[in-house]
Formats: sequence, C-alpha cells, structure tokens
Amino acid sequence: MKEIGFFEGSSHSTLESSVQSKLRRPVARFLVWPSLLILLLGYFSPAALSQTISPVIVEYHTKPGSKARGSFDVRNNGLSPFNVVLEPMSFSVDREGRPEYRKLDSSVRLRCSAMSFRVAPHQVFTVYYEADAGQLPAWFTVYVTIAVGKVNQEGVQMALRLPHTIYLLSKKKFDRDAVRLLQTQIRPTEKKISLELKNQGDQFARVREIKLESRAGSSTYAGFPFFPGQSRTVELDWDKAASPDQVSLKFANFALKIPFVADRQREPAIGGKNNGIMKGEKYASNP
Repeated sequence: MKEIGFFEGSSHSTLESSVQSKLRRPVARFLVWPSLLILLLGYFSPAALSQTISPVIVEYHTKPGSKARGSFDVRNNGLSPFNVVLEPMSFSVDREGRPEYRKLDSSVRLRCSAMSFRVAPHQVFTVYYEADAGQLPAWFTVYVTIAVGKVNQEGVQMALRLPHTIYLLSKKKFDRDAVRLLQTQIRPTEKKISLELKNQGDQFARVREIKLESRAGSSTYAGFPFFPGQSRTVELDWDKAASPDQVSLKFANFALKIPFVADRQREPAIGGKNNGIMKGEKYASNP
C-alpha cells in the first residue's frame, strides 16, 4: 500500500494515494533546541553542507480551494544515512522581518507523499505534495527535520531543520496603491537609514529590490516578502554625503518611486489615533 500524510490544521491521518513513495523505517525520537540551532550549524558545518533541500521557496498562483501540486528534494551528499521527519508549520512575520512559527492553521490542507523517511548516502528523496487553503493568500513552511549524531543516554538526539516554504497566492495582481512609506529616519553617526513601509492591501507581494538615490550617488539593497496588512521596518546602510531624494521599490510587475523626506513622521489623526498619513515637513536628523 502506498501511503500519504494528510495535514489539516494540527492533526494528520493517513490516506491511500497514487503518489509514488516507498515506506521507510520510522525515525528515532529526537529533540530540536532552537537556541542551539546556530551553534549546531556551525559545529556540524560539513554535515550541514551534506544535507540540503531544494527548492527552498515556492509560489503558486491559484484559486481558493484549488490544489497546488509540487515537490521538493532532500539530498544526502554525506557518507552516512539520516532519518527525516516532516513538520508543517504556519508562521507570521513581525515588522523587523522575524518569523514566528505555530501549528499549521486549520484553513490549510496539506497532503505529503511521505511523513518520515530515511535517506541513504549520495541519494535524493523526493517528497510530493498537494496543498490548498480556504482563503488566499496563505503561507506555511514544511520543516525537514534531520536527525544529527547519536542518541544520548537520555534518549535525546540533536536535529537539523531545513525549510521548504510554500506560498499559495491568488491570481489577482498586487495593487501599487497599497504601498505606503510611513516613516523615515536618518542616523548619520551610524551611517544608517530606517524606512517603515506599509502594505495596506489584502495581497502578498515580494519587494525584489530597494534603491536609495541622491545627488551624491545611489545604493541598492535586497528586498523582502511583503505580507498583507504588514508594517515592515528596514534598516539600510548609507554612507553618502547627501540624504536620499528618492526611494525605489521594485516589484514583479512594476517599480514604485517615492520621494524621500528626511525623518518623515506619521501625522496623528483627530482623537490621537494614527491613520498613517504622512507629514511633508523636513525635521533635523537624529544623532
């Protein structure tokens, strides 16, 4: 019998499927300590390079309730076999760009061709999946948790986590009018510029590139994922003699150019609430 893992929210069961996959040996119990993950990656750097997943990020443009079908490869370039467990998790991203993970949302349904498996040396294991969500956009990560090292006397085994992140997006194009530059801050002693951007729309977008331009020159920076309703703060290095005149944001289908006003502040609305409207006055730079 072929087996497929079914996730709906935080629960799962097994269903028959036509997706080709071989039953694998159960994975031993192990423990992931997030606070030690960076140390683990550093200490096991040869092993970390031997264990890879691809692709890391995928986007599917679909309709609510329609299934997106995809796959990812777990590759073992090392000399020893390893065990794998899949852990799907939903997440949100704060204004600083830090993700916070939680149990898979109940609106997301995910079927995987294997829940746990073993990858032999110099072999590739392909996981096939189907995913859909009741409401779009939706996003989640399938963590490939790989057992690292031996089980200690307490029955604990360290693990390495590699992400495969899935975005289920609508076919509706992102509206350029949804983007607002709420605040700017220049910190000349630190040679930094801070921008606060707002996605006022209900669609996900990806800022592919940020560019600051001035009469003294320009600088280009990497972009970021821009979630619906999100306020996002980005800090950029700036060592030019003059302040920027313009901020350029490059999206998939358009480029948006916004005049840069030094130390731009939000203007409070009547009643003390902040409606995100921006002042046009120029203020002195913060030290």
